[in-house]
Amino acid sequence: AHLYTMAMVDGLTGLFVRRYFDARVDEEIERARRYGQAFAVVMIDIDDFKHLNDTHGHLIGDRVLREVAAAVKGELRGVDTAARYGGEELVIILPRTELVAAFALAERIRARITDRRIAVAADGPVLSVTASFGIAAYPDSGLGSAEDLVRRADRALYRAKRSGKNRVELYWADDSGTHRAIA
Repeated sequence: AHLYTMAMVDGLTGLFVRRYFDARVDEEIERARRYGQAFAVVMIDIDDFKHLNDTHGHLIGDRVLREVAAAVKGELRGVDTAARYGGEELVIILPRTELVAAFALAERIRARITDRRIAVAADGPVLSVTASFGIAAYPDSGLGSAEDLVRRADRALYRAKRSGKNRVELYWADDSGTHRAIA
């Protein structure tokens, strides 16, 4: 059990690792297809994280990652899966969740992150951190593979970054089959 935990849980954030997420999202898309259920993927990227690390050091960056992970975990249901996707990127799988409900959850997490204050040192400055979010949902964001769905959430995330950061963007498919990232 200890070895499994070490292999599947990120030691810094306490979230699952990317490998676990990849397996779970494949399972979830198969379940959604089989039972006709919706599910959503939320990608999160901490805004200006490289600058934060360069300015305050990696130990403070680690503290920020832990705080953001705690904010994410504080809003999740027992059936949801949160993972560390990359350096400062996190991802969430929300079973039986449509695009609009995923948006509401992401907004709550975004607000929690924005409200946190992280002390650099006992007598030092206090940091405010923000994050950008991209959401794609099956089938709202179009049909395809798990990889397609993650790619669409990532596109919505980068639209959030380009649109000013500290925001949530959705990726959806309209009736014509056209796919767009929207606010």
